[in-house]
Amino acid sequence: MANYNIYIKISKLIYKIVLAISALFFLTVYTFLQKQKLDYIQEPQFYCGTCMDEINNPSLNEINNPSLIKNVFGETLFKNNCAQCHNANASMLVGPGLAGIKERRDEEWLIKWIQNPQKVIQSGDKYAIKLFEKFNKTEMTAFTNFKEEEILAILEYIDEYNQSQKAIP
Repeated sequence: MANYNIYIKISKLIYKIVLAISALFFLTVYTFLQKQKLDYIQEPQFYCGTCMDEINNPSLNEINNPSLIKNVFGETLFKNNCAQCHNANASMLVGPGLAGIKERRDEEWLIKWIQNPQKVIQSGDKYAIKLFEKFNKTEMTAFTNFKEEEILAILEYIDEYNQSQKAIP
């Protein structure tokens, strides 16, 4: 009988230890998950007087400086879609440098060209054909999914990039 009481006391002690360890485990997991939620909520970071959220996320609409968003949006589109073949300055890469592009062609032509260059060439446009032949009949990618405002943002970025380069002594 004495041995039986010892077994019961040991069992109760083990039960309490397992219960305490389980509670600590669940408390630790809960705390970890709560911390993970808080890590996703970040305060805007500021750098040289500019909110980094405005720079890193060009789709924010609640910004006080819409021109900054347009410039960053145009730059992002240019770097992600155009920079593989074109430089924003006058130097040639695979295709022509784009400095002064709005002086060479009007915005309406540029929008049509960027959205579907082969269609412009097939229409018999002399400038488009000359450009196509000058670059060894290399076909420019058609950006049919680009909206007019996205193309205009790219063109504005190119202009502002070249203006900023002129300002550097």
